[in-house]
Amino acid sequence: KTETYRFSADEVKEVHYHRGKDEGESHEQLSFLCLRVRPTKQNGLALLSNAYSQDDQDTRSTSRNRDRRFIVMEPRDKTEFVALLRRLYDHSQLGPLVETGKLRHAQVIDYAANLLELINEEARKKYSFPFEASQSKFGVESVNKKLLVFPFDGDEDEIDKAARDLTEASMTLKSKTASTPRNGQISEDGAKARGHMLTIGTEDRDRLLPGEFLNDTLIDFWMRWLVRKEDKSNSLVHVFTSHFYTTLSEDGPSAVESWTARKNIDIFSKRLIFVPVNKSLHWSLCVVVNPGSIEDGKEDPSSPCPCILFLDSLKAHRKSIVASHVREWLNAEWTRLGKGKTGPFSKDTMEVLDPKVPYQDNSWDCGVFVCRYAFGLYMTRRTITWGDRRYKVDGRERPMWGVVTGSKMFDFDMGDIVRLRSEMGTLIDRLADIYRVWQQELAAKAEREKKEASVKKEPELEKGDKGDGEEGAKHNGKVKGSMHGTHYV
Repeated sequence: KTETYRFSADEVKEVHYHRGKDEGESHEQLSFLCLRVRPTKQNGLALLSNAYSQDDQDTRSTSRNRDRRFIVMEPRDKTEFVALLRRLYDHSQLGPLVETGKLRHAQVIDYAANLLELINEEARKKYSFPFEASQSKFGVESVNKKLLVFPFDGDEDEIDKAARDLTEASMTLKSKTASTPRNGQISEDGAKARGHMLTIGTEDRDRLLPGEFLNDTLIDFWMRWLVRKEDKSNSLVHVFTSHFYTTLSEDGPSAVESWTARKNIDIFSKRLIFVPVNKSLHWSLCVVVNPGSIEDGKEDPSSPCPCILFLDSLKAHRKSIVASHVREWLNAEWTRLGKGKTGPFSKDTMEVLDPKVPYQDNSWDCGVFVCRYAFGLYMTRRTITWGDRRYKVDGRERPMWGVVTGSKMFDFDMGDIVRLRSEMGTLIDRLADIYRVWQQELAAKAEREKKEASVKKEPELEKGDKGDGEEGAKHNGKVKGSMHGTHYV
């Protein structure tokens, strides 16, 4: 469906543009025009309040704000684009805006992230080969069909068997530093505790094909799979969805307060808090460690060390920015829970560490690396201490060497990443089969209960009998006849 919106030059407040190069990264080749148009009822933009910001005074430089603040247009060809720019340059009112609106290549991802994602998605669909799709059990679907909703209350033994021969998903890869769960950390009934539900469709499944980018549904699914048996009442681990950091970084701590307040979660009782980060079409992993130990004051080798671990397979995200947002949130949680008027978290008291980890050698496996990083830390899940922070190798300090860099849990390479991607797809395939059978059983049970309830109501129909006479017998015959017709024929 195509909609037409007409506006005057007087209503245009900002103009930004990027003229793509002939070579370079895909975002550098992209040509586009961004317009900020004052929304009115006359031009129709006032009716798009959910998708288009109505506040001309809000000029915050965040990706979410830019997505909603500008109309982004991609030309059909560069000749058309150049002609349009010339017309704008020559315009008496718009010319000055165009002169100052040229974007650098580094700014393209910030202003056109949604457009780039749309282009990449169309390219994936265009170049999907039949033999590639055949690697997926479900093939290429013209419609995104639902495979399963996770978690679900199917047979726990069957769900566990779905991962029986899968290396990470079966949770059987042993670590030299891993210990058995303590303090009631794991509960066999933990999977029954419900948080948000994830709907996984065929489009999500096909993103596990080679060369595809993992989306938020797959990242969140893997995180939920890792902690599916956690007993939420006393778990030492907490996992946020991928939308947590996006909301936090763009709208501040107040926007995510309900994520913990509504569920009465005290994040300072946790040893590990997993925060997946998605920005500029790239995934990384932030892990908050021992935040409740911030005021202990002990720094002996066996004492818990409060810190932030940042794991990035391309070193593309700025750890200082991510850590700054997370510390701001920790301070807000500290005051919300009444632990103090101001929070104690700063770059000095809660430092960010980025120990050496395996890195990717392509442009599309960052999401799989995040899944593997999370698995490695979750399987270790022991108290990370000041001894780990000050770990030394050959006389040189190597922070977190024993927990991350030198740990068996982080001894993997690109071959393992390829295998994990495939095994995640196998896990979803098997769970989809179990989910389908479970849904069929639920439907059959509901039908049986419906019939049983209907049968129990049969005597109540006979309360309308008029007596034992001839007229009453005829009446009873009618009722019973209709009953037999309904239930047995």
